[in-house]
Amino acid sequence: MKTGIFCYGCMREKNEPERYCSYCGFNQEEYMSKRDPQALKPGIILQGRYVLGKVLGKGGFGITYIGYDTKLHIKVAVKEYFPSGLAMRTNPGDTEESCLVTVTEKPERYQKELERFIQEARTLASFNQETGIVTVIDVFRANNTGYYVMDHLPGKSLKEIIRKRNRPMGLEEVLRLLTPVFNSLKTVHKNHIIHRDISPDNLVINNSGKLTLIDFGASRNLDKDQKEGLILKHGYSPIEQYQVNGRQGPWTDVYSLCATIYYMMTLRVPPRADIRYKND
Repeated sequence: MKTGIFCYGCMREKNEPERYCSYCGFNQEEYMSKRDPQALKPGIILQGRYVLGKVLGKGGFGITYIGYDTKLHIKVAVKEYFPSGLAMRTNPGDTEESCLVTVTEKPERYQKELERFIQEARTLASFNQETGIVTVIDVFRANNTGYYVMDHLPGKSLKEIIRKRNRPMGLEEVLRLLTPVFNSLKTVHKNHIIHRDISPDNLVINNSGKLTLIDFGASRNLDKDQKEGLILKHGYSPIEQYQVNGRQGPWTDVYSLCATIYYMMTLRVPPRADIRYKND
């Protein structure tokens, strides 16, 4: 299902097609020539409400798109559960049928991770009142997979900002930016949830200078026994995340936050924890 004319780069409505968006410069022809064929095509509508645009990011377990909520008339980000190696689209196109995800490997694992994906959205939604964490608007199942809809955060990742300015931040600026995240994480930890993937990649600065923590895809409920593979981001993951039975807790996020602060103030990624552990 498709809808009216949008720029699929910034999701602004247009009166007529343009080769380049006059607002953001997005070139739809160029995007379509290079886009991942497994990603949903721009213009697809989910739930009769969310118009999808370009891909914002893709990881091992999902694809995130920019979108437009035709009910609330706001830009959104839509995350789709799409695990690489376990699923594919057999007939990508413009129709509703082309959105269907086909499980190609390990169906039991696919369903288990889908349930975790849905729980990730619910976990995030339970913290919608926290200013330092991205807000979830909706979660639903469709096309043999799952989706959740979040606030669209205009801006760039902390990593991008620091690379562009190419100079360290002072302590006062670091604390101003991170204090809302500190406070929000305190609430998350009180509810026995840990993020486990805090880094400059997952902190977004909006146009007002507000820093927000995103991507709870690796989050874990400490009240549940969850056996899973190692989840690592070298330089930001503490030693317990390198160990199969490493004891994880709020301190795991604290280490990652401290590593992030180190990067903000030095422009250097800390050494890997498993190397530091041997000879620091």
